[in-house]
Amino acid sequence: MENIEKWIRSNLIWLIAVPLLIGIALLLIEYEFFVPQNDSSVIQPNSKLPTSLKSEPNISSKVDSKSEGCIVFVLFDLPADTNEANRSRHHINEFKKVVNTMRNNDLLVGDFISDNSLATASYPIYNRFSESGTGPYGQVVFRQKIIQKVERILNNTFSSMTDLMNSFQLAEKAFDNEKNKSQNCKILVVFSTMMEISQRYNFEKERLTKMRIQEIIQSEKTKGALPNLDGVKIWVVGGYTSIQGRSDPERLLLIQDFWLKYFKECGGDLDETRYGNTLLNFSL
Repeated sequence: MENIEKWIRSNLIWLIAVPLLIGIALLLIEYEFFVPQNDSSVIQPNSKLPTSLKSEPNISSKVDSKSEGCIVFVLFDLPADTNEANRSRHHINEFKKVVNTMRNNDLLVGDFISDNSLATASYPIYNRFSESGTGPYGQVVFRQKIIQKVERILNNTFSSMTDLMNSFQLAEKAFDNEKNKSQNCKILVVFSTMMEISQRYNFEKERLTKMRIQEIIQSEKTKGALPNLDGVKIWVVGGYTSIQGRSDPERLLLIQDFWLKYFKECGGDLDETRYGNTLLNFSL
């Protein structure tokens, strides 16, 4: 007994160090082999990845692997220039809430609102979330890559116009895709000031009375230009944000009124509690 105690004391460091080293090695092996590398569903821009992100996603939320999951379509305003970097950073911070809420089998699709959203559409965001075989560390990196991609595009792509109405046609196409139309859970998140500035309308100059709002919506309906968003739950992030201080509160509320009526006519579900500057109570 005395010899055993003596041996333990003389080898105490190794008794502690060896299991610790084995644990670290196992973590490194999992990270190396299970983190998604060059995911074919992710379009890789040429610009370099940011070296780090401050926040990490909460990956504890799960659904049954047999569930169809949700399809979440996201749209982002492109900044007019580098002076709007603060707005882009705010959108990125709010977008993290969406990415961190995505669960097993959920599909995240998205694009950017430009001066001609239909013509520039490329669906650069297209990611199916799967926890099978990736491990928790792989999930963290997978989600970070999505956020980093959006961040790169917003930091390097600009548009002086905001073709919102055409961008919602992109959402309709994604929801009505043959693979997605059977999914019951459909969500649209719009990161935008909601200031339509396009060849159709200019909400900075448009006199948006209640009568004019009805005229615009009826005109779009007559032309068959309203997207079909039946059963789609909608959030708007940035809806009360002025464009470099050029929008008064009354105009911002009239713009909100327009979009509430517009989406209702499209069959979408948007109410005032999901229209604002931040993404409140987001859930799938």
